[in-house]
Order: sequence, then C-alpha cells, then structure tokens
Amino acid sequence: YRTEAQAPATTSGPPSVAVLPFANLSDDREQEFFSDGMTEELLNVLAKIPTLKVAARTSVFEFKDKGGDVREIGRKLGVSHIVEGSIRREGDQVRVTAQLIRVADGFHVWSETYDRELKGVFALQDEIAGRIGAQLQTSLGVAVAPTARTPIPPEAYDDYLKGRALYRKRQSMLQAIAHFEAAVSRAPEFAAGWASLSLAYEVVHGYTTVAELASLGDIGAKLRITAARAVALEPRAAMSLHAQANVARADFRYADAEKLYAEAIQVDPTYPDVREDYAQLFN
Repeated sequence: YRTEAQAPATTSGPPSVAVLPFANLSDDREQEFFSDGMTEELLNVLAKIPTLKVAARTSVFEFKDKGGDVREIGRKLGVSHIVEGSIRREGDQVRVTAQLIRVADGFHVWSETYDRELKGVFALQDEIAGRIGAQLQTSLGVAVAPTARTPIPPEAYDDYLKGRALYRKRQSMLQAIAHFEAAVSRAPEFAAGWASLSLAYEVVHGYTTVAELASLGDIGAKLRITAARAVALEPRAAMSLHAQANVARADFRYADAEKLYAEAIQVDPTYPDVREDYAQLFN
C-alpha cells in the first residue's frame, strides 16, 4: 500500500470515529453492494477495538452520497474523527483508499491506498482497522489490534454481501436466502453467513407469498439449525447472539430473548438490526 503522512493526530477526550460510506469507483455500478458491505464490515471491526467509540451504521449511512463538510458531519455524529474512502474493484483485484480526518480542524491524520486480491478482503479490513485504531489510541498507549479472521472465498463473501443488501432493504427475500445459502455452502465456517441466513428465515414470512413460503420447507427448523451453527462458530458475535435471541423469542422464552438481545447490543453497540427485534419483543 501507499502511505501519505499528514498532520499529527491529537484528540481531546475519548477517541471516537465515524466510518462514512465508501464511494464505489468501480466501472460496474452494481458493485455498490461491495462498497457498502466493505464500509459495514470495517465499522464492525473497529467496534471491537477497546476504548474506541464508533458511530452506528444507521447514523453514518444517512450521509451516503450527500457530500458535505466532514467537520460539520463529524459534529453532527458527535465523533472526533471521520474515516472516508473509496473502492475500485476490477475482477479479482480491489483498490481501497482510506483517509482519517480530524473533525476539529478538518486536517488529514493519514491517507493510505491498498491494492489487494479479493481473497484477502478480511485481512485488508483488519489491516485498515488496525491502522485507524493505532492512530486514534496513540494518546492511550499501544492500540489493541483486531483479531484476525479466517479468510473465506471471494465468491462466498460476494454472496454474503448481496444477501445482506437485500435483507436490509427487505427486498427479494428468497433471493437473499439463496445468496446466504450459497455463502455458507462455499464457506461452512463463516459464522456471519449462518447468522444472516437465520435472520433472513425469521423475517421471510412477512415478505413472501404463501406459495413462496411453502417452497422453503420447515422455516422454523431452519431458523433454529442455522442459528445453532452461527453460535457454535462464534458464540459471542453480536449477529450470533441476535439469531439466538430470535430463536428464544420464537420459542416463547422471552426472558432469555431479552437477555440475548441486550448482550448483542453490548457486544457491538453499532449493530442496528438487533434493536428492531429487541423493540418488537415489547410490542
């Protein structure tokens, strides 16, 4: 990667950051799912760094494609730093440019460009997150690097991100489920893929016809099996806890569900999906 040295990082108060949606510079505009997914995944990795406050996904995506002064955006989000960047994908190659900006004065703390093969996308996300964490935690001592994740095939990651994009919009839920099923078929150890598949099964009844629903078979059983796979692989991941909570709610174990929803929020306060189901528990 290339590194551009910028102004020294100085902060007042606890370090905090917002990751603005990365711009898709690929020739194929349909790669928007990849740039949005990269933003979300980077945000999730940063949220695991101790002492670092990270703005939630729902907050930062309100600024998607809107532009504006990063100092004003940072003040609205209540953070000391902004991460913004762009992604260009061509075949199995991806170029990511990321920059860290100090909200107080609008100066760049650093800017880096990474050229990678898609097979190393998790390592790339972890590397960028580690660099951001190191910059933000300079005043607090040695930064804690994010835990390295097991690589998955690029095709599985694509299917996962495509499924997540449809799931979030509650569009073409049968297609979303197909994408998640393809992702876990290609990467059986991918906990987030299993958890997302379980979450999709939980909501599918509200967005499909009776015939489409029947084509899926025993949704209740699939909801439980896929959640169990996610929990077995990553029991403390927010998405795994969310899927497990949905199962508890479906089984009328409301106290267990409430506890699991709360744990998911505590593990990753930036993860928005769980809050919707948590709120529905009290309806």
